[in-house]
Amino acid sequence: MNNYVISLQTEQKRREHITAEFSKQKIPFEFFNAITPDLAVIQAKKMGLKIDEQLLTAGEVACFMSHLNLWQQAIDLDLPYITIFEDDIFLGKDSAQFLTRYEWIPEKLEVIKLEAFTPKVVLGAQVKPLDSRDLFYLKGINLGAAGYILSLAGAKSLLAFVQNYHKILPLDHMIFELYLKENPQAVCQLVPALCIQELELNKIKNNECCLKSSLLDERHSRMKTYKAKGFAKIKKEVARLPLQLHNFLFARKVDFK
Repeated sequence: MNNYVISLQTEQKRREHITAEFSKQKIPFEFFNAITPDLAVIQAKKMGLKIDEQLLTAGEVACFMSHLNLWQQAIDLDLPYITIFEDDIFLGKDSAQFLTRYEWIPEKLEVIKLEAFTPKVVLGAQVKPLDSRDLFYLKGINLGAAGYILSLAGAKSLLAFVQNYHKILPLDHMIFELYLKENPQAVCQLVPALCIQELELNKIKNNECCLKSSLLDERHSRMKTYKAKGFAKIKKEVARLPLQLHNFLFARKVDFK
């Protein structure tokens, strides 16, 4: 398995954290130098991607393009599978058995979400029972893109999907909402989840975050600036009601272990 961790070269504290986290379980990995915002915007425009500042900050575009560059690298190197992580994750117990080989992955799957993020998730049928975890089809939105496995076919398909979509949204929405809707048999969730971001883990443990994120600050600022108001807000909330009801009835918790 080819494991990559997206990280800015300047984020020494995060890199030390990742090195320690993977070394604990003797899991090989490589850092992938994250694309900077200035270069990311240029790359996105060259690819013909439509960027709207109401939907993505410069930092979010950089994050988006870093993932896309890794997808392209997987295609160029003809890698059967790659695992993509962000640099603020913690790994679960016995992660090595899933991150040092890929024979356990059913061939038809394109994307396997490894991360615990959305509090409750709608899962479909079990795809495959594993030694200490299980694979289930993902049937509802499960945001976050800090840890996932991508097959070669999945990399090609996702890249084409993004390039042909009429606008660019945050990466996790593109993969685990929009792409999922069009490819329901290609996306799975590992249960229990194998990784979790520090911010999400600390919500559970009620601890303070040590790995500060400028991207998170940017995102909060954008959401505050472009927050829906008045009738637009009411319309948005009404549109969410069917999804909220569906999740209430069918969603289940995906724990990190």
